[in-house]
Amino acid sequence: MEEGEEDIKWTPEMEVALFKAMLDHKPVGVNKHWHMLCIHHRMITQGGVVIPTRLIWKHLQSLYDLAALDETEAHPVICEEFYLPSYFYQQEEGVGDGDQSSSRKRHRVSSSPSPAASPLSVTKRKRAQ
Repeated sequence: MEEGEEDIKWTPEMEVALFKAMLDHKPVGVNKHWHMLCIHHRMITQGGVVIPTRLIWKHLQSLYDLAALDETEAHPVICEEFYLPSYFYQQEEGVGDGDQSSSRKRHRVSSSPSPAASPLSVTKRKRAQ
């Protein structure tokens, strides 16, 4: 960490480059570091401003309460257990019409490598009968 690097003076041109880079990328939420890389890249390529991401974070922290913005950002739902809806089970039960032997046959046929005995052809044969 260089001594003069922390005392950088943000010029209006640098701030315009930052805000233009932030049009499509907001550095909050789960992907904030990815968005910061995109902002950094855009500032270099489109704004001609070469500045470390650490200083961009510091400047944004001086402008915004990033912790509060992180809290308001929608987070993906993390679920301990996953259950399928009940209508899925009803549909699944209706497929075999209660005949377990047909589902066993279908399973054996689907594991067969021959294309003639694919599950699709078994279904077509059942419908034709």
